[in-house]
Amino acid sequence: MPQVHGACRDQFDHAARQIEKELHSATDNPLVVPVEDSYQIVSQANPHGASVAMACDLLAIAACEWSSISERRAYRLVTPRQISCHLS
Repeated sequence: MPQVHGACRDQFDHAARQIEKELHSATDNPLVVPVEDSYQIVSQANPHGASVAMACDLLAIAACEWSSISERRAYRLVTPRQISCHLS
C-alpha cells in the first residue's frame, strides 16, 4: 500500500507545515487608537483558524485511509480463508 501510505504521509507533512506557519504568524487584527501623545493598541482577538481546520480535515481523511487498510489486514489475518472444493 505504498501509494496510500505515501499520500497520507504527504498530508501529515502538509498539516505540520500549516500548523507551524499559523503558530508563527500574527493572526490578531489590533485597533490602534490615538491617546494623548501616543497610541493605545487594543487586541481584537480575531484569529481565524480556517487553515488549521482544513489541515485537520486532511489529517482525519488520512487517518481514515490508514485505519481502513489496517482493519482489512487485521480481518484477513484472523479470519480463516474458506476454500471451496467442488468435485464433479
